[in-house]
Amino acid sequence: MDSIEIEINNQFTQLKDPDFRTKAICSALAASQFKLNPGTLSIVFVNDTTIKQLHESFLDDPSPTDVITFPANPSFDSAGEICISIDEAIKNAKSFSTTISHEITLYLIHGWLHLFGFDDKNEVAITAMRQAEKDALNLINFKDPIPDYQII
Repeated sequence: MDSIEIEINNQFTQLKDPDFRTKAICSALAASQFKLNPGTLSIVFVNDTTIKQLHESFLDDPSPTDVITFPANPSFDSAGEICISIDEAIKNAKSFSTTISHEITLYLIHGWLHLFGFDDKNEVAITAMRQAEKDALNLINFKDPIPDYQII
């Protein structure tokens, strides 16, 4: 496999048709300086109950979080997995006066950047991650607008 294949699993039933926007964002990131290793990238949209279970099972933290990233496994042609909490996007959109679509987009970018090699374990790394997020957001300000993520 020479490229990234996107596999989307929408477990959040109120999230309407996330495939087109998700693939457009991933395509823009794959063509940027943030190229991932080839393989299948799994993107899963979940609720807080699921993200809390994942967070506790894999990171020993029972609290909800916005995004969890699982690393690539080249021996299985995996480019990694990004799990995004739509419940957290809804809450944070209100808290930060942004849109749900912006929050989901930011979480997708954040997960992608983790797979690329960024982390957020200390202040220096957090600063670098935030700058990379801004750079990535600028990459996906498409000339032709793509539909936002929508909750129905």
